[in-house]
Amino acid sequence: MKPTRLILSIDGGGTRGIIPATILAMLENKLGKPCNQIFDLIAGTSTGGIIALALAAGVKARAVQELYLDKADDIFNDDFWDNLRDGFGKNLGADYKQDKLKRILQGIIGDLTMGDVHESSKNSSHPFTVMVPTFDLSPEKDMTKMDRNYRPKIFTSFHSHDFSARLVDIACATSAGPTYFPIFKSPDKNLPGSYIDGGVAINHPAMSALAMAVNEESGLGWPIGECRVLSLGTGTSNTNWFDRNKIGDGDWGNMQWVKYLPDLLVESNIQASEYYVRQMIPNCNNNYRRIQHDLSNLPGARGKTIGMDTVKREILEAMQHKAITYFNDAANQQELIDFVEMKEMAPLLV
Repeated sequence: MKPTRLILSIDGGGTRGIIPATILAMLENKLGKPCNQIFDLIAGTSTGGIIALALAAGVKARAVQELYLDKADDIFNDDFWDNLRDGFGKNLGADYKQDKLKRILQGIIGDLTMGDVHESSKNSSHPFTVMVPTFDLSPEKDMTKMDRNYRPKIFTSFHSHDFSARLVDIACATSAGPTYFPIFKSPDKNLPGSYIDGGVAINHPAMSALAMAVNEESGLGWPIGECRVLSLGTGTSNTNWFDRNKIGDGDWGNMQWVKYLPDLLVESNIQASEYYVRQMIPNCNNNYRRIQHDLSNLPGARGKTIGMDTVKREILEAMQHKAITYFNDAANQQELIDFVEMKEMAPLLV
């Protein structure tokens, strides 16, 4: 079966989102059309969710890319009282407030809702859908105690019960990373709940996007053989990998695990999604591409983990340059264009 449905998946990763934003900006420029006229389904988590929602709203990827360079320092910036409080320990509150992020996002997507995106798609020559995972800490009160568990909540422009939710609120919900930002509680009654970063469950949303695409009952009902998935990561730079020589007898407690566990949970989440999506897609070499960059030797950050709140200009520009270099490579560029234009792909060398 020839692929006819193109899915875009964008990982979470804070300011490392400049990498997929740059690749998409260059792709838009090369093809001469916006992402919501290239892809049939756009999925993103956390910073990837912000990108996905902006693209669905018709914002050019170049404008999103520029946000990372021009506004990152405003978003990840403590005031005096936050710094004073943090001096007493991280246990007393989140590192940053989301007020600035919300104002910046409203400046580019306004008060658009999922319903507005749905109407825009319906009236377009190229219909599209957007989906953004969050994680709800307070499910509906009318559920039984047995059912009332913490759970992912996926917002889409496909389901009518999400139509009243504002894009800016969904963006704040999916990017409310624990310890970085407070739990997001929308003042809008149309978005009830208490949300944290969708990345705690679905940091690599390709599998969730594919599941929604092929679900015939509550999804889009596309035949899986018609689906092609482009997955954009935000780079890896983790230096907290296990040193086998230091594991010892493996009898670890809190003190030994505390350094590794957060990164281990995120990475296992990503690798699980990667495994499942590769198993599900027919003719995977032809219909799935994952673009992920190694940032371990990035200028300005050698030997350091690049955190989600990295705002150092040198590092942001180096990540942007990494994406530009990738896209400007003739072979990479041609392969990416062939992929999104649904051409038959050459087998990957393994």
